Amino acid sequence: MTSNKLWPNKYIPREFYEVLLERLLEDPTQRILVFSDTPQEVDRLKEKSDRVMGISDLFGERDFTSGARDFLELYAMSLCKQIYGPPSSAYSQTAMTIGGCNLRAVQDALTQEEHDIAMERMSQRLEQKSDLFINMGDVGQSCISRSNTSCRATTPRAPSGSSARIWKTGWIKALPISCCANFR
Repeated sequence: MTSNKLWPNKYIPREFYEVLLERLLEDPTQRILVFSDTPQEVDRLKEKSDRVMGISDLFGERDFTSGARDFLELYAMSLCKQIYGPPSSAYSQTAMTIGGCNLRAVQDALTQEEHDIAMERMSQRLEQKSDLFINMGDVGQSCISRSNTSCRATTPRAPSGSSARIWKTGWIKALPISCCANFR
């Protein structure tokens, strides 16, 4: 999950990861390892279940160099059966290549109903001007993601519910989980 910088091809709003995580956790045998450059996001997703872990749960809070930590994360990700993340993430693609596992875009892994649920949750978070936003970059990228999704819809429709209120108030003009992965 990338939330500190503008990465329009890498930023996936947290709600997509949340909805996917909820579905994956319906299977009591699933264990999920979450990777992110934003520790707060990992901690927040870990609150969903004791079967959700971050890299520090595997290696502890050791004082690794940045390169060593990146390597350990990449190796751990490569050992997963399935990687869900941004399709343009070189990190996820490298882990897939190393481990021979599958990589699937988070948005593609969701049903249309799950996608709609994620978008509505994101719209509500935007409307509430929630403290769940890490910074204004996170807000801006969520707005852009919301706008882009509306523009790409196969059946254009007027915003409804929370989305409509965001558009009407103009808050949308305020100007993103690298991955959730299933253990083998």
